Amino acid sequence: MALLTAHGHRNKRGRAGTAQPGRVSTCISCVGAPLTEKKDPISILIVDDQPVMRDGLRAILGQEPDMNVIGEAGNGRVAIEQFRKLRPDITLIDLQMLEVDGLQAITTIRDEFPDATVVVLTTY
Repeated sequence: MALLTAHGHRNKRGRAGTAQPGRVSTCISCVGAPLTEKKDPISILIVDDQPVMRDGLRAILGQEPDMNVIGEAGNGRVAIEQFRKLRPDITLIDLQMLEVDGLQAITTIRDEFPDATVVVLTTY
């Protein structure tokens, strides 16, 4: 699993970057580029069976200029469909959901897309 810089690229040493804004990045993809240079936002898929949780995450992440929520799902089955269609950079997923739970969805997604980045957010 690759570790990413704050803007979603792997650091040249394989760990998260430590450069300050306005300084030169140590990112493999951005060596020599200032961190203030415009990059594509990180695309995010939110998966949770609670609409209020999805709404809250969307509201918080919507305030970040370098992040873009591109889809939502209320269960693991829809999450798998959305992932196949949207191919997000990051999937935020709950574990406890009806129909297909988060663990089953993660397993299916990672079987088809081994490089998928998944972050588990749960109260489990």
